[in-house]
Parts: sequence; C-alpha cells; structure tokens
Amino acid sequence: MLIERGLLLETRSTRVLVVADLHIGYEKELSTQGVHVPPQSRRLLQRLSKLREETRAEYLLLLGDVKHSISRAESEELREVREFLKKLREQVPVGIVVGNHDGGLSTVVPEGIEVYESRGLVVTTVSGQRILLLHGHAKPRSEDLESVSAVVMGHVHPYVVLRDFTYARVTEPVYLKVRLRGTDLGLQRDLVVLVLPAFNPIVGGTPLEKILEPEKEHRTPLLKREYLRKECVEVILVDGTYLGTLSEVLTLSQEYLDRVLLPCDELNPR
Repeated sequence: MLIERGLLLETRSTRVLVVADLHIGYEKELSTQGVHVPPQSRRLLQRLSKLREETRAEYLLLLGDVKHSISRAESEELREVREFLKKLREQVPVGIVVGNHDGGLSTVVPEGIEVYESRGLVVTTVSGQRILLLHGHAKPRSEDLESVSAVVMGHVHPYVVLRDFTYARVTEPVYLKVRLRGTDLGLQRDLVVLVLPAFNPIVGGTPLEKILEPEKEHRTPLLKREYLRKECVEVILVDGTYLGTLSEVLTLSQEYLDRVLLPCDELNPR
C-alpha cells in the first residue's frame, strides 16, 4: 500500500514501513548556496513516528541515502545522523539498505539496527509475492532478480511539474510504477519496479521529462533508457492520485505549453 512517500508491506512475519532518501544534512549544502532552511531531522523523525503509528508498522526499512554527504561527512552531520537513528530505534526496529550517499554510515549506526548491503534484500509478502528492496544505484544480484516479481527502490527522486491557467508552476513528488520486459533484462519473466519519491521534502530530484535522457542512465542499472517505454511507466502522486502513463503526462504538458505560449514569430516587434 502506498502511503505518504512510502510503502507499507505485509510480509509473512511483520508489517514493514519502507521509505527512501532521507538525506539528513542536505540543508547544510543548501546553506552554501545561500538558501537557509531549518534542520530537517526532527521533522523527519516526527513524520516517521506518525506514519508508524498510523500504519501500525512493526519494522521500518530505510532504502538508502540516510545521510546526504556522499563520501565523507562532517562530524556534526554524523552526530545528527546517529542521534536521529538512535531515537528512531527507540520507537521501532530499524533496517537500512546502504545507498550511494551512505559512505561511512556504518561508523555511526547504533547497536540493534540491521544494515544490508547495497544490493538489497528479498522479502516475501503474505500473498507469497517475492519483492526485492534496494536503494537503486547498485546492480542487483541476478539470482535475486530471477526469484522476484517486483522491485522497490528509491534513488531517482522523481517529480512532475504541474501548471495551471495562471501560468503558476509547482513541482510534486511522484511514485513511478515501471513495467520491464524480462527479455530486456535476461530474465524468464517480466518485472515491475516501484520507484519511491524522496521522503525528505526539501531535496531535489529528476523531473519526468528527464527520466528518458541518456545521461541519466548511470542513476540505476534497472532504469536504462533501452529498458523503458513511455507507455509502461505509470505516474502516481503521493496522495494516490493516478496521473497516467509517462507518455500521457508528457504529452499533456507539451500540449499545455503549445496552447498558452505564443511562438516567437507571432510577437509584434517594437
């Protein structure tokens, strides 16, 4: 079940709340660009606590990029991450799948928190469906892909740009539900990939029109351009509103721009 930038899974043993991309410490990078926002770790903790209570989740799985600094983090950021994880662990059992921003994270993870390697872990739902859970930057194990019917990942931070008749522009985070052909991946059956939006609301991401650009292929081995078909990528807002396929969303966006913006040759020169 999709729930506020996350996913609730009913496994055979427990109810698991899955979120991705907390990027604790991101506001420090923003401050170097002249943008000052308050620390987000307390707000993230409050939101996770509320979601855990609402969903009655018994386990929390963080799909990578818990912290923001990619290689080294300042001691202040590491202390913030450690304190955040400590408070989270006091509320609920926690697991972390390592993301590409999580270098050195293992040095500050409190005792009792499970840390999984970047290739992720496979869980089995109450219905018997096997799902691979990972951050998304690392190549999954071939045996895991062969054994599952779905993958849940983060890493991409997808969002859509919405406009209205006043020309106002707003960005909204989205889920992506991607259907991949098994033959493209060298698998015996097709695969569904669910891409979660970033849980931290202030981080940037990838607009839908950039998803298919070749230079974005390095972002994840599972979403290479040759694997993607616009009609096989579905777009869903965080409140559950279904926007349509990627093809439909991009077509509507272009039709809107064509309708409201005059071409240059129709402008009267001064």
